[in-house]
Amino acid sequence: MSILRAVDKEPNSSLPLPEWSRPEPMPKVTFGIIVLNGEPFTRYCLRALYSFAHEIIVVEGGHEDTRAVATPDGHSVDGTLEVLERFRAEEDPQGKVTIVTRDGFWPKKDELGRCRTAQSRAYAERATGDYLWQVDIDEFYRADDMRRVLEMLASDPEITSVSFRAPSFWGSPGIEVQGWALQRGLRDYDRLYKWGPGYRYVTHEPPTVTDELHRDWRGRHRRQPLRCQHCARDKRTQLKDMPSWRTVAYAAWIREPRCLA
Repeated sequence: MSILRAVDKEPNSSLPLPEWSRPEPMPKVTFGIIVLNGEPFTRYCLRALYSFAHEIIVVEGGHEDTRAVATPDGHSVDGTLEVLERFRAEEDPQGKVTIVTRDGFWPKKDELGRCRTAQSRAYAERATGDYLWQVDIDEFYRADDMRRVLEMLASDPEITSVSFRAPSFWGSPGIEVQGWALQRGLRDYDRLYKWGPGYRYVTHEPPTVTDELHRDWRGRHRRQPLRCQHCARDKRTQLKDMPSWRTVAYAAWIREPRCLA
């Protein structure tokens, strides 16, 4: 019960953030999010990103194969869109949040047959930051770790992409999954890219960004030894109670954040 109360108190809405101490200005980061049925994470994810964001662009709705878990016009069935609109009305004093949606389902495949590119392009084409950082709605980073990433980018503007490692758990955050697929790269998430005029989001799978000269922006890559907390693998027996279980898992992460040294 104490974990649930930690969520009710909204632990991430007022976390003190370390002051920016570098002589360079803080990099302008556009956070891009695709979400369908994002509850109960939506507001917590936005709050966690808000202080670090130049802007947050959220693309709501599912692609053509999500009809079983979406409304007839392609929206979330758990109130995610309403939560987004309420957040923008009540918790967005600096006007950082943009909600992108459509009447109907998003196309599933792009011209190369890759999935979900249309949704990623929807936020990328609106991005005005110097960096594009894509985040899942159930994905969280420690505030200090996010500050370290921005400091790294400010001190070395030649970095063009950054990936993060996500621990995969089974059943609870205390049971971490290992396996050959994870060891060979499945646990590493390509997330952050340099961005600017003429840049293009080419594919979502794998995430690929090119610059105005059509160069793949994974050229000067930096793999950060930081963990993003991502609710990725769940027990089948818990799917029926997923909202409350995920809330417990998130609260546990807030209370016991972990970072690789």
